[in-house]
Amino acid sequence: MNFKAGTLLQDGRYVIDVALGHGYFGTTYRAMHANLVQPVAIKTLDDILREGDRYEDFKCQFIEQARCLAKCPSPYLPRLLDIFEEDDRPFIVMDYVPGATLSQLVQGGCPLPVSRTLSYIRQMGAALMAIHAEGLLHRDIQPDHAIRQFGTDCITTIEIGLTRDFTDGINQTHCSLLAAGYAAPEQYKLDAPRTVATDVYSLAAVLYFLLTAQTPIAAPLRDRIPLPSVRSLNPDVSPELEATIEYGLAINPERRPASIDAFLSNLPEPVPSVSSPQPKPSRNLGLPPLLALGFPPCLP
Repeated sequence: MNFKAGTLLQDGRYVIDVALGHGYFGTTYRAMHANLVQPVAIKTLDDILREGDRYEDFKCQFIEQARCLAKCPSPYLPRLLDIFEEDDRPFIVMDYVPGATLSQLVQGGCPLPVSRTLSYIRQMGAALMAIHAEGLLHRDIQPDHAIRQFGTDCITTIEIGLTRDFTDGINQTHCSLLAAGYAAPEQYKLDAPRTVATDVYSLAAVLYFLLTAQTPIAAPLRDRIPLPSVRSLNPDVSPELEATIEYGLAINPERRPASIDAFLSNLPEPVPSVSSPQPKPSRNLGLPPLLALGFPPCLP
């Protein structure tokens, strides 16, 4: 079900405001914490998963992956604030990050300056490394899922793909839900493994977009339509940086950098000296620690 504005959750603690986005079998809403009168983001599973006999497995996996996300403290990721279950549906509550997406920053066909682009990409890379360290993949890196916080040059990466592992479970690829131009070639194949290299491809695709103001050719079409070179679209890009982007966009995942750190280390131009964003101070939302939320352990 889609929750309407004004829907109350947790006995009125959270009040749904508006849907922010629909992803792989999950929807994210902006809501208000009623007691503190401040916005939060709430993510839950969609009804399509409730129709199958594996729903309990999916719910358990969603919760466990959220707990892993809670172990990824990073100034470049939204914090996990709460987990709860209501009407047999799991919910996770995260920081709501106000700002402009990278897509919105690249409007009117104007690429971003190289130095600023590299700063943004390094921040996104730091977020991905924190996720990968906990055994998670993002799987949906794209310009719409990176937000520059208002009044800063700090980038927050959002929409970690907590529900993407459910795809194989219901035997569908759901190509229509992939971000064309940013999804790696293996994401279009049901039996192809998704690895860190999958996120490397998407990060390189975002780098391509920010420097050219053009979305890369969708992966399934690249055997027929050549990818325009970065330097042909933006002469300010050095040959070394162009080569790094091509390295990350290799069709064969084994030919890409083996890690986000390896990809970032190939960026030839240093980031200007700027103050690194600091972790946000913890706010007391009156929420219990995650380990005391009353969820039983999800065992195989």
